[in-house]
Amino acid sequence: MTAWFITGTHTGIGKTVVTGLLGRFLKEKGDSVITQKWIQTGANTESNDIHNHDKIMNVLDDPEIRSVEATMRCPYRLSFPSSPHLAAKLENIVIDPQFIKEQYHLLSRRFDHVIIEGSGGLLVPYSTNGLLVDIVQSLHIPILLVSENILGTINQSLLTIEAIQKRSIPFLGTILNQVHPENAQIAEDNPVAIGNFTSSPIIGSLPYSPNIDKLYQHLSYAADGLC
Repeated sequence: MTAWFITGTHTGIGKTVVTGLLGRFLKEKGDSVITQKWIQTGANTESNDIHNHDKIMNVLDDPEIRSVEATMRCPYRLSFPSSPHLAAKLENIVIDPQFIKEQYHLLSRRFDHVIIEGSGGLLVPYSTNGLLVDIVQSLHIPILLVSENILGTINQSLLTIEAIQKRSIPFLGTILNQVHPENAQIAEDNPVAIGNFTSSPIIGSLPYSPNIDKLYQHLSYAADGLC
């Protein structure tokens, strides 16, 4: 079994899309794949990252996927669109990291690959004394970083990579994702600059495009060396 934890430099930068595309890539290789989102905040019918993973992976009607209990894939669904610690506080819920680990292990025994999408950035708190990265570190899950390919991402990416390396968590590398149109010179220079200041690899860059199949072509090319 192989696991990946998909984190980002901040929220809204394409972690959901990358998670689904990576799952699709592994599935098309013939492996069994499941995704997780340990803590979903802002949860409603329009904000369901697990559903979006399955849609991108083309597994909405897959019987093996549908047989998995919803709690296993998303242990905590919280309504308020905020950091997990605040959303949990507003609903009087205590997020138990042991429960998250148990759900992860249940899936890891059933599937070849488990891909976990994080909530926001790496150092997001789930309580007043716990960070999401603490759970990742305790499970020894390798991290893949998604950075939005915009002005400012060099600093955000290097800070995130430094935090990963400080905790001795295996780091797979960085995918630059262009969520919005950007100056071409900045978009081309960002991966070069990030690569110059870290020994970790730049896995690839996704262009700005609403076409999932086009993004999949770029992701599959990059992921071929990763997987």
